[in-house]
Amino acid sequence: MALVFPAGRPGREELTRLGAAGPSGLDFAVTADLADENACEVVALGLAFDVRGLGTGAAEARPAAGALVGLAELPPGDVLTIEPAPNVISDPLMVPVLRALVGIAARIAADGAAALHWSPARTWMEPGYFARAADAWLAGGAFPAPGLVGLARRESTLTTIGLAALTGQELTLDAAGRTPAQTAAVAVRLIHLLSESGAIERERRVTLPGGEDLLLRPVRGGMIEAVRP
Repeated sequence: MALVFPAGRPGREELTRLGAAGPSGLDFAVTADLADENACEVVALGLAFDVRGLGTGAAEARPAAGALVGLAELPPGDVLTIEPAPNVISDPLMVPVLRALVGIAARIAADGAAALHWSPARTWMEPGYFARAADAWLAGGAFPAPGLVGLARRESTLTTIGLAALTGQELTLDAAGRTPAQTAAVAVRLIHLLSESGAIERERRVTLPGGEDLLLRPVRGGMIEAVRP
C-alpha cells in the first residue's frame, strides 16, 4: 500500500503517536528499526509490516497512474509504503493480513495523506473514502470494493482487477440485462462473498439479496465466471 503525503511524511515518532490512537483504522506498535534507516517495523493484530519512506529520508517510488476512487485527479506529494513483513507475506494474501494492512494504512493516512494506492487493483483512493470503507470492513461490514478490487468493463462483461491477490482468481460477470450500476452492485456483492470464502474449485450456486441466483464456475486462466443458471 502506498500513501501520498503532499506536506511531509510521518517519521518514526509520528508513527508511534499514530499507532496509539487515531480517528480510524487499527492501533499498532512500532517495534523495530529496519536496516534501511528510513524504515521501521510495525505490528497490528500480531502481524508485522514494514513501513518505508519515513519523513526522515528519501521517499519511495511513486506508483503508476490508475483508476481513481473518490479523487478527481492524482495529488502531488511524496510516497510512504506499507507492506507485509517477509515472514507474513503470502500469495494469495491471507485475509487477516490484508485486514491488518488496511487498518494500519487508514490510521497513518489520517495524518495528512492525500491519496492511497493499492497496486493489485491499480487504484488510487481518496483517504476519507478509504477510512470509511476500512472502518466498516474492520467492524464486520462489506469488503472495500471498489478500492481494493478494481472493475473493468469489457463488452458485455465486468471483470475484477486485483481479486486474485486475495483469492488467486479474478471474477468475470455477465452484464447482459443489467444497468452498469446494477452490474457493479452485483460484482461488489460477489467480491465480498469471495473475500470470505476464498478460491472456487468447483461450480457453486449463490443467491443474491433480492433472490437472483448465479452460478460461480472456475475456468481456465485463474478466472471465475458468474452466470445465470
